[in-house]
Amino acid sequence: MLKNLLKPIFIAFVLTLSNPALASGYKDTIEQCLAAHQAGDKGEVKLIASEIASIKMYGDQTRIDAAKCMTHAYGGEWVYDHSAKAMVNKNAVVIELSDEDIANAKSERQKKRDKLYQLRNEQRILKNRMARINIDIDEQYNEKNKIDERLQNINLMLILKETHTSCSDLYLKNKEAAIINPTCVEAFKKLGHPLLDTYKDEPAIDQFDKEIKRLIVLKVNVQKQIDDIQEEINSTKKN
Repeated sequence: MLKNLLKPIFIAFVLTLSNPALASGYKDTIEQCLAAHQAGDKGEVKLIASEIASIKMYGDQTRIDAAKCMTHAYGGEWVYDHSAKAMVNKNAVVIELSDEDIANAKSERQKKRDKLYQLRNEQRILKNRMARINIDIDEQYNEKNKIDERLQNINLMLILKETHTSCSDLYLKNKEAAIINPTCVEAFKKLGHPLLDTYKDEPAIDQFDKEIKRLIVLKVNVQKQIDDIQEEINSTKKN
């Protein structure tokens, strides 16, 4: 029993019936704790430390790594106590938790895991939706660009044909003047040909513009939802 221990220790009783540390192997869980510390994720370090605190462990190196995890999470000097079969803080006071305290701790951690799972699932769904919106926006731009490119090609062809006709007429009257005068070419390139009819394509262009604007607004709103969920995830991990 912990109450019979003479040296000052602090026991963190934190296990759940569906404890990931037991399900996937506490060695992997300890490695995840050290990796989370390297990544600066304090909330994840504390969560994992709470899971491995009272697990029976084998292997000196495993116990050393577990002690590092506990130190990263709570500070102080931690060791594995064979009598208690748990990690203990050398410098803390002995505290024995009741069955009710342990059950409450288990319940709170499970609620926290469930909340994080729900938030991450919602975030994943929104990110997938964001990816679909980006694809739709690209498709709208591509279709609009096809119309613009087609009209430009038509315009250039009209300029080329009309310039060729005019310059051909001028050439017959004044060969030298036609060869050195680029006015007809420049005029049609800048202003477009009078016969170029863009009215039939304006409704389609307007529709593409409206759809692009709608998708951009939708994208902003979805990104806001993703950011809000990420803030709630970060807040939940810290608590």
